[in-house]
Amino acid sequence: MEQAQLFKGRDKRKKGWFWMDNEYLNGYAKHFGAVGTAIYVSLCRHADNETQKCFPAQEQIAEELHITPRTVRRYLKLFEQFHLISIEREKDPRTKKWLNNVYTLLDKSEWATPEEIASYGKPEENNDTSQRKITTEARGHQRPNKETHINNTHINNTNIVGEPQNPNSEVNKINKEEKPFSLEEYIQSLINNPRRDLHIIGIYWQRKRPIVDNKKAAEKELKMLLKASKELEDFSDDRIYETMNYLEDYADFKWNLYTVRKYITEDLDNLIYKAKLKNGRNDPFRRKF
Repeated sequence: MEQAQLFKGRDKRKKGWFWMDNEYLNGYAKHFGAVGTAIYVSLCRHADNETQKCFPAQEQIAEELHITPRTVRRYLKLFEQFHLISIEREKDPRTKKWLNNVYTLLDKSEWATPEEIASYGKPEENNDTSQRKITTEARGHQRPNKETHINNTHINNTNIVGEPQNPNSEVNKINKEEKPFSLEEYIQSLINNPRRDLHIIGIYWQRKRPIVDNKKAAEKELKMLLKASKELEDFSDDRIYETMNYLEDYADFKWNLYTVRKYITEDLDNLIYKAKLKNGRNDPFRRKF
C-alpha cells in the first residue's frame, strides 16, 4: 500500500482552524523570532474572525506556550509599538476593576515595515528618544538574564540589546573611562531601557527626582523600587502618569512608586471629586459670603 493512502490531508471545511497573514511569515517572523511568532500565532488563534479582537489573559498565553507572563508582556508591547496590534484596557463598570486587555489584530497595511523594525533603535536612523530598542529575545536570540543586577542598567552600557562585546573595541575602552555622574543622563538611560520595569522607574524619577549625587547611590535607590515597578509593568505609561498627577495634586501625604501601585487601579475621577469636596471646592452646599 502506498504511503499516500495511509494518511489523510487537512480538511479546511472542518472546524478547528484560524488564519494568519502570509506577510507575517514572509517578512516579520525573523525579526520577532520563534517566541514572538508563537505569541502572535496565539493571538490569531484567539481572535474573533469578524472583529479580529481577543482578550486572552497573559497568563493563559504563557501557559499555552510554556513561557513566562513577563515574556508575553514584552512581545505584546513590541507588537503594539510596531502596529501589529492595538491594546485596550477596560474596566468593569460595576466594580471599577481592570479587566483583561483587549487585543485587536491590525490590518497589515498598518504594520511598520520590516526595514523600520530592523533599523529600530539605531540613533543615526531613529531620533525619537521616547522609543526603546528591541531586545535580543525579540530578535530570536538568547533570553535576557532575569537577574536584576544594576550593572546591566547603567548609562555606560551601550550594548543595550545584549550582543557580545569585543573587549578590545574602542567603545569598551571609552566605557571604562571614568565619567562624571549625571543624574539627568542616568534617568534618560532608564527611560530608554528595553526593560519595562527600569523604564517605569525612569518616568517616575522624571517626576520625583531622587536626591543622589553618584551612580552607586542611584543604583541603591533603584533597587528599592524594583518590586513596585515590576508590579506596574502591565499598566500603560499614560495610566502611570495619570496616577502620579493625581497624587501630586491631591495627596496630603508623602508618596512614592509603591503608592502609585496602590492607587493605579482606583477610580481617579471619583477620588478627585471627593478631594475637591473635602477642600471646599465645587461643593454645591458651601455657603458663599
